Amino acid sequence: ERSDIAGICKIHFPVASAYLGFPVTKESLANLVNDMNQKEKQIHLFDGDKVWFLGYPRKQQFPTKPESSLSTTGPHKTVVNLLKQNGLFDYANSLDPSLFKNYTGYSEPQPDPIPTPSEGYSNGNGSDNDSINGSGNGNSPSPYELSKSITERLNTTNYKNPHEAVIAISNLAKELEGKGELNPFEVIDYRLTELEEAYPKSEITIERLTSIFK
Repeated sequence: ERSDIAGICKIHFPVASAYLGFPVTKESLANLVNDMNQKEKQIHLFDGDKVWFLGYPRKQQFPTKPESSLSTTGPHKTVVNLLKQNGLFDYANSLDPSLFKNYTGYSEPQPDPIPTPSEGYSNGNGSDNDSINGSGNGNSPSPYELSKSITERLNTTNYKNPHEAVIAISNLAKELEGKGELNPFEVIDYRLTELEEAYPKSEITIERLTSIFK
């Protein structure tokens, strides 16, 4: 099982049982979490099948950001949104108020629904072909438009034309959604922001961005 960028992981008991070779249940998961938390609480179990790794949001800051930058930047809004969606933000803030101080009183924006792959990433206002070409009558950006905005931040010189690069990002979003990401474009944006802090645009290719999710 893999956690999201906030450190939240939903345990799929049949899948976990198949991989481990023995039954994994809510009870066995609770026992495991209790054992791991005996010396220090590191994992929070909630909803019976979800765990949150308490130190993950702060740990995520350090690969590309010096500790001193936390005082001005803090975690990405996507992390805060995920914590809020799971009812964990107040708890996270109580554990590490310096990390989340810039988000005190922050209200989570309501995300636009992301269509399932079976719907062809249509925005609900046109055909699948409309969606691929970025047309439609909705007020929110189409998946094509979101993909295009991401490619504009990348080095795409190895693609024959901009449209091919946009399709590559759209396919990455579909792949992430298939893995359970509710807001794939937010996740891509978050990872791209990390790359932008570490590399110049000339070195940030679609291949480098995609490799992060492998």
